[in-house]
Amino acid sequence: MIAMRWAAPVLILFTTQPLDSQTPLYPQSKSGGGPEFHRYTFSQGIGLQNASQFTVPFFAGTPIGRRLYIDISTSYARTELNWFDGASSAVTGLTDTQIRTSYTAGSDRAVFSVAVNIPTGQTITSQQFAVARSLAQDFLPFRVSNYQRGFGVTGGLASATTAGRWSLGFAGSLRYSESYDLFTDVPSSYSPGVEARIRVMGRRPVGKKSSVRLSLSFSTFGRDDLIGASTVRYQPGNRIIAEAQVTHQVGRATADFFGWAYTRAVSDTNSVSIPEASEQIYQIGSLWTIPLGRNLTLDPGLSIRFWTAGDDSNGTLANVHMGFRLAVTGNLTIAPVLQYEVGSITLGGQDVLTSSIRGITASLFLLLSG
Repeated sequence: MIAMRWAAPVLILFTTQPLDSQTPLYPQSKSGGGPEFHRYTFSQGIGLQNASQFTVPFFAGTPIGRRLYIDISTSYARTELNWFDGASSAVTGLTDTQIRTSYTAGSDRAVFSVAVNIPTGQTITSQQFAVARSLAQDFLPFRVSNYQRGFGVTGGLASATTAGRWSLGFAGSLRYSESYDLFTDVPSSYSPGVEARIRVMGRRPVGKKSSVRLSLSFSTFGRDDLIGASTVRYQPGNRIIAEAQVTHQVGRATADFFGWAYTRAVSDTNSVSIPEASEQIYQIGSLWTIPLGRNLTLDPGLSIRFWTAGDDSNGTLANVHMGFRLAVTGNLTIAPVLQYEVGSITLGGQDVLTSSIRGITASLFLLLSG
C-alpha cells in the first residue's frame, strides 16, 4: 500500500477544538527513531527456515508558522532469508526518503498535503528483489517491504465536519510515480500505475467514558508495466479496508478494542509468476494504556490475525505485545517494545505446504519534542 496515510490529519481535525487565531496548530517540532529487530522462524514444511529484518527508522518534523508543517522520514534496513537447504539471501541499505508538507486551511477543518518520495533507497539485484518481494505482504508485517519506489508525488485533501454527536472525516489522495530501473544486474524499466484512495471516518462519544471510531477506505490502481526481456503487465486489484475501534476509560487506564478487515480483489497480469488470487485479512485485538506514575506508562496488548488468499492459502497469527513509555525529561521519551507471535501458514498451489510460525520483535524508540 503505497498511498499516503491520512489517519493522522483526520484525527487531528477530530480532536481539535475551535482555536484562537494566534494558537499554533502544530505547536512542537518532533524527531525520533531507534532500532527494531523482527524475526520469524518456520518449521520445515515451506522450505524457509527463518526471515529476519533489522531496521532503524528516523523521522523529523517541524511547524512553519501556524498552519504549515513539514516532516521527513527514511530508514536503514537489513533483510535476510535462510532456507533449510543452506541457501541464504540478504538485502542491506537505505530506503527511499519521504518529505511531506501539510497545510491547514480556512477554519481549521481542511488539511492539504503533498508528499514527495525521493529515490535514496538501495538499488537491488533481481535476486535481492525476490527477497524483498517475499516480505511485501500484510500477513507478516515487516516494517520495510520496499527499498526503492522511484520518484513519486502524492497529493490529497482531508476535511472534517460534525453531524449531531458524530465527528466525520473525509480524505482522498492521488499518487503518481515516475518510471525507474528496477534491477542493477538485468536491464529493466518499471512504470507504476497511478494510485487513488478515498477514506471516510467517524467518531462519537458513547456515555461518559467511551467512544467509538469507524473508518472505511477504498484504493484503486492503474496498470504497472515492467519492461525487460519481455513486458510484464500487472493490474492490481482494488482494495478495501474497514476498521472499528471502541475506547473505554477504566479508572486511570484506557482500553482500546479494535477490529479491521482488508480485502484485495483478484489482480490481472500476463505473467504466470505473479499470483492473481484475491486476498483477505481480518484482525481483532485490544491495546491498553496504563499509567504507572507521572513519567511511566505501560502499553500491553494482544491480537489475532486471519489470512486467506485464493481457495487454498491461509494463515493465523496470534500476537502478545508489551510496551513501555518513559518520559526521561520534558522533551525526551523512550519506548521499548517486546512482542511474541505464534501461528501457522498454508501455501496452496500444485503442492500444498504447511508450516508453523514463531515470531519475535524487539524495538527501542526515542522521541524528542520541543
